Amino acid sequence: MAGTREAPRGARDPSKRWSGPWPTFYLEANLAAPELQSLIASHVREPLFLVEVELAGDGRGRVLRAVVDTDAGVTVEQLAALNRELGRALDEAEAVAGAYRLEVCSPGLDRPLRHPRLLARALGRPVRALVADPAAAPVLPAETRGRLLGADDEGIVIEADGGALRLPWQRLRAVHHLLEW
Repeated sequence: MAGTREAPRGARDPSKRWSGPWPTFYLEANLAAPELQSLIASHVREPLFLVEVELAGDGRGRVLRAVVDTDAGVTVEQLAALNRELGRALDEAEAVAGAYRLEVCSPGLDRPLRHPRLLARALGRPVRALVADPAAAPVLPAETRGRLLGADDEGIVIEADGGALRLPWQRLRAVHHLLEW
């Protein structure tokens, strides 16, 4: 995923680009090799954007998962079309040795908000932020729930307990949607 990335604040100003580092928890994901990510990314076109590529499992149970989304939400038709295109491209390039199952899917509500554009879409919505190492950051709670007020190169801001709390990326393990029932 080389190149410029959309800024978490991109929903407010699409002309802005995020030049900072990916959140720490994004880098710790079980991501596929950069060459495989690049091949898949080359087939993902607007309005779709690539959230992550994951190669999980082993042997015959390996799954190559390409997680994509759009700013308005992805449709089943978009996922199916990309699945067909990626299947052909991966076979032609012999990009994955051995048996695997290709899954092209949306992030869903239960997956971490790992991409800046997903964070931009979550602005104003309830989220749950988990601190990576609560012992190393005793002033931060292990889990914070509240409305996402902002996200930038340095971290996120959550409205919690009547105030705004800034959580730096290097202290976060994950940020999830918090479903309201």
